[in-house]
Amino acid sequence: MIKRFKKIISLSLTAAMLALAPLTQVCAAEDKDSVSPSSVSETSAPVLIVPMLSLVYNGQFDIIDLDISAMNAEGQYSDVELEIEIDPRLEFSADEDGEYCTLGRALRIMSCESRLISANKLRFKAGGEMKGKNGTIFSIAVKLPSEPEAGRYYIRLTPLGENSVFKEAKEGYIDLYHVCVDNFKTGDINQDHFVDAADASQVLAMYVEASTQGRAFSSTEISLADMNRDNKIDSADASMILAEYVNSSTDYSG
Repeated sequence: MIKRFKKIISLSLTAAMLALAPLTQVCAAEDKDSVSPSSVSETSAPVLIVPMLSLVYNGQFDIIDLDISAMNAEGQYSDVELEIEIDPRLEFSADEDGEYCTLGRALRIMSCESRLISANKLRFKAGGEMKGKNGTIFSIAVKLPSEPEAGRYYIRLTPLGENSVFKEAKEGYIDLYHVCVDNFKTGDINQDHFVDAADASQVLAMYVEASTQGRAFSSTEISLADMNRDNKIDSADASMILAEYVNSSTDYSG
């Protein structure tokens, strides 16, 4: 089972910055020494927005969705070609149709293509007769390694083509931190600070995935779900979690 961490912050950030733009222009017009609103608009070059994330990895997700957005670019482009480079510890993740990029609202009316250049480089190209908009150009999904290291994973975006309105390369990142398993009791696989039937059900589902799909477990998952400490996760662990939940419920009610 693919577990995703959905990235939605970059679009919200873009929208907030766009909302502040008219206010900035009004303030500039009221200041005698400031440039006029039209000058501000003319000198605000189109820019690409690359996500900058800080995530706590708890073993509950493998895939991270990232939005690549445009700002100050409304109606200024009809073609876009970019190269996306990700940290070599990450992998591009294709969708069910084998596509690596999903078009955003800014390019809904354009045709696009994406192809891998190397294991950690992707080429994206889109074009059409209509002009592109501000907002999300496209989204990509990246897959974490099975045992991700804590630290920074970079994402680099390079505009291609001499006539591109996007002139500057941009770099974003994913800062990954590890959850401290000492803060959770063994058996609390969903990390809600309760050991209950939901944890038993999740552990059993993980065991089925491992048996039928070859699912691998992270060190965090093993630390929290391996009740009998035999270095594997199976139905015995799920049974022990359920038994502990029943016993604690009985003790509490009694």
